Amino acid sequence: MHPLTDVIVLLCISINYVVCSDGCFSRHYPGQDSFVCICHQRKCETLPKHLSKIAEHQVVSYESDVKKYRFHKEIIDLASYNDHASRGPKSDVIQIKVDPSQLGGEIFGFGAAFTDAAGINILKLPTPLQDRLMRDYFDQDGLEYTMGRVPIGGTDFSDRNYSLADHPDDFELKHFSLTHDDHLYKIPFIKKARKLSPSLRLMALSWASPGWMKTSKKMDSMGILIGLPGGLYWQLYAKYMIKFLDAYKKEGVEFWAISTGNEPAMGMMPDFSYKALGFSPEMLRDFVKIDLGPALKSAGYEPGEKIKVLMFDDMTDRLETYAYAVLSDPEAAKYVSGIATHWYNNRFPRNYPYDILTQTRKLYPDQFLIMTEACDGLKQGVALGNWTRAENYAIDIIENLNRGVKGWLDWNMALNPQGGPNWSKNYVDATIIINETAKEYYRQPMYYTLAHFTKFLPPRSALIGHTVFNDDPNLYVTTFLDNDRNLIAVILNTNNHPLKLDIEGFTYKRLSITMKAHSIKTLVTKLIPFRY
Repeated sequence: MHPLTDVIVLLCISINYVVCSDGCFSRHYPGQDSFVCICHQRKCETLPKHLSKIAEHQVVSYESDVKKYRFHKEIIDLASYNDHASRGPKSDVIQIKVDPSQLGGEIFGFGAAFTDAAGINILKLPTPLQDRLMRDYFDQDGLEYTMGRVPIGGTDFSDRNYSLADHPDDFELKHFSLTHDDHLYKIPFIKKARKLSPSLRLMALSWASPGWMKTSKKMDSMGILIGLPGGLYWQLYAKYMIKFLDAYKKEGVEFWAISTGNEPAMGMMPDFSYKALGFSPEMLRDFVKIDLGPALKSAGYEPGEKIKVLMFDDMTDRLETYAYAVLSDPEAAKYVSGIATHWYNNRFPRNYPYDILTQTRKLYPDQFLIMTEACDGLKQGVALGNWTRAENYAIDIIENLNRGVKGWLDWNMALNPQGGPNWSKNYVDATIIINETAKEYYRQPMYYTLAHFTKFLPPRSALIGHTVFNDDPNLYVTTFLDNDRNLIAVILNTNNHPLKLDIEGFTYKRLSITMKAHSIKTLVTKLIPFRY
């Protein structure tokens, strides 16, 4: 055994709250049902590479669960597999029928945001660990992210409240400038990510205009742009967004999309104290068609061709009125390529407001849907080793994908153990938590449930049909066909008890599997032509 391995094994034995199992240097925390996987300079396990290379007549299973496994691999050899599935319906067996002939839309992939908070925390690690963390997200031995969200100026997840044009009444934006936050916390990590993931799609968006452009004169309050659409401040705000695109372009960073702005409904709420800019549905319509759309076109960022315009970027249960106002107006709709949503009101009850996504796709088929922000622990902060939050992520991903959503983005890539920094004290959880003192970081259970999707569903993977018979309300399933003609099924069981499943149409043999309590599995097999 290598001397370094000896040290790690002794450490595992000598400290009762640290265990090593299944390729994860793990640690349990009091009050939590699961564990984190630790990365430090001595030890940091990686995810397996090249998961698409599946031999014919095999099904490869990757499993994570609340108690034991993180991405545990098993291989089912179909040549010797005994089809012991149930012969006819049984009350205790759930039947799943997969139909690859029902081919749906292709996806863009998965990603997260390059916030100031993430950059601040990552820089507190030794350089080798900084590089390892970026690989954890963007490399083939990590999550293989293909999307990134970049704030224009600050958010609540910055160490101060700022914009890129804080000089009052600067009507020509002569004082517009990128800040040290861009040059230290965002641009270097964006460039590292793009080296690891060359086809990375970046989207830009602003949380608020500079305060002096708002009716409230404050970024962190209710308020709208001064005046009316087409007026001085509305045009100036569009110009502010374009100057950001130009400034990043000079730094070698170009964008695939730009959003109309973060959570426009929040800025319309009285006593709101976070950074926001309010737009009613009608205001957003007019901003797009009178100010932002024409300004982008005039500046050489032709909407739809040079850059995609994403509208809304708010909670799904508020989507219908905004989508109708903007997209039923042909002059506004011609500038819009996609609709961005957030997850925060998505979880209860099961089908609402997810059904709004289905209805929106039917009404506006020319615009794609993308989920651009998710985080758990809102107003609670970090819970190291919490499995329920991992299940919440997986549920939302499955529900979105099954309704034709083309991408799903996490919020902060890295936070500190408090859930910050955050100048407004709006602390939340993250998939990776950095311990500056110990010079190590922790992969939360959320990281591994994300891997069950991101590792297997690259861009252009297509949703395929499936039907669940004798369903269970705590079972979630999605099925896909990837670019290498692999069939993928991701299955989540959030029950306190196991579930027996019979899966037909996934291979030429019926598969009978058991999903442990609180577990997630990804099944992968080659698409072999046979009669469905």
